[in-house]
Order: sequence, then structure tokens, then C-alpha cells
Amino acid sequence: MIILAVDTATKSASAAVIEDGEVRSEFLVNHRTMHSRNLMPLVDAAVKAADISKNDIDLFASTIGPGSFTGVRIGVSSVKAMAYSLKKQTVGINTLDCLAYDVCEYDKLICPVLDARNKQVYCAVYRKDHEHRLERLTDYMGVTIDELTKLLADFGKDVVFTGDAYEMCVNWEGTVPFKKLCVHHGAYMPRASTVGLMAQDAPQTDPALLLPFYLRKSQAERMMDKKNE
Repeated sequence: MIILAVDTATKSASAAVIEDGEVRSEFLVNHRTMHSRNLMPLVDAAVKAADISKNDIDLFASTIGPGSFTGVRIGVSSVKAMAYSLKKQTVGINTLDCLAYDVCEYDKLICPVLDARNKQVYCAVYRKDHEHRLERLTDYMGVTIDELTKLLADFGKDVVFTGDAYEMCVNWEGTVPFKKLCVHHGAYMPRASTVGLMAQDAPQTDPALLLPFYLRKSQAERMMDKKNE
């Protein structure tokens, strides 16, 4: 099976081709404001480097959030359009799951964190189960770093942080009963190749049913709600 996967949920944007469980190609640009311009050239480059055509693709996958509202929409809408035009199915991968998957070899709690502004993060807590599979221990959350720190303290285990807010969490002041660890600086971004590998075993859906996953309303929507009060 050939999968085309994309990610545009955070500052980076990437596209990858996965064939039968192996990464055939991947291209990434780390520039938040350029997703609408960069994504399709990244897709074209990944397809060309994998020596296939878009007609060869069996499945399309994208991160669906949480993350940048605009970025998530770009990735999801692009995948929907490509899949719809080729009459293929789609898969949506949660951004936090994607980040945790990339560091699941650690035998500690795993906490991907995405900057939600105002000292808040989108996050969830994971660990490896006894069969070495990734297990999510909490709901997907949008909380303050203080609230997250208190939650992690209740587990009483060392924590590996990843995601674009990892430095905020590692450097957060206060005494905690666990070690705060982090991935190396180049590994904190979600990657399209990981999205594609996870998509192999994920539920498939019609392109029309692929939707973004938001933990809160966008700033524009919140301002509109406040105006209508």
C-alpha cells in the first residue's frame, strides 16, 4: 500500500510517501507562515522522489490537530481534495499521538505539548504498555502549564516532553517529584512520515468525513462569541 501523508499542524510543514511500511521520501519546511504556499510543492517533491505518480497512491493521511487552526485546515483540506479527486480514502492522525509515537521507545511517561498561548498547552500523557505499544493515559487537554505540572506530579514518574512547547514545560519553575526530560531539539516537530506509518493501522474514512480536531475555538470565534453576548 502506498500512502501520501502530510502535516501542517505546527510551525513545520512536511509531506511523505510510505510504501508497505517503509518511508520512500519525505520533505519538510520549518516556516510557520508559509504552509499554504509550501505544502503542495512538498507533496509534489515527495511523490517525484518516491518515483510514483499521484494515481499510484492508495491512501491519504494528515494530522488533524490540535495545533495551528489555519495550519490544520490547510493540511486537512489539501488531503481531502486530493483523495476526493482520486476516489481514495483518508486517515486523520491526532497531532499529539503523532508526537508521542516518535518517542515511544522511552520507558517513561511521554507528554507531547503544543503551545496554545497565554502559558497554556495542548497536551496528553502517554506510556508504553507491557506489549510496548503506545497507551494514552489522559484525555486530550488544553490546560495551563501549572495544571499540567500538578497532573504529572500525581503520576510520580519521570516525564519526557516533546512538541513545540517542551522548553516552556521543562523550564517551568517549581519543585516537582519527577525529572523533566526532553527530546533533542531537532525531534520536537510532528513529521509526515510518522503520520503515514501510523495511518497504516488507523481507521479509514471518506474524504468528506475527515474533519479537524480542535480543543478550543479559534480566537476569531471566541471574539465573535464575546461580541454576541
